[in-house]
Amino acid sequence: MKDDRLNTQNAIQIEEVKEIIEYPSTLLQPPGLPAHCIGVLNLRGDLVTIVDARTMYAQQKRERGVATKVLVFKKPNLHFGLIVDSVEGIVTFSDKNKVKLPALLYGGDSKVGLSQDVVEAIQIKDSKDQDKSVLILNSDSIANRFMGAA
Repeated sequence: MKDDRLNTQNAIQIEEVKEIIEYPSTLLQPPGLPAHCIGVLNLRGDLVTIVDARTMYAQQKRERGVATKVLVFKKPNLHFGLIVDSVEGIVTFSDKNKVKLPALLYGGDSKVGLSQDVVEAIQIKDSKDQDKSVLILNSDSIANRFMGAA
């Protein structure tokens, strides 16, 4: 079985996430949405714009599976959900886990790259006790990117 997940794991600080939901079976399809917005979800009376992280970051498309989740964020004037391949878990880390980000990360095209959305990186042990780097994203930056394209 081919594993077509991204080679890097990304994270969001848990206090930025309002909730995590299953990928919705139906979405409203208003005309004129940017390519990375796949529709709008009525979530208990709140309209939530659903954003495809893979499309937003110009990554290869992937079939949605049982592990596909939507991270829901509520910002002033914006309620959006970010589709992710999976939610692996919650990780607690300290300053000693932080790693210096290479300058190259900040030189990319901010319209498609992660460069504007990454706030820091950490080094953690995975389930096989191997070192793994995780990029921590900022939901405010993602919201700004989304609003700029709308």
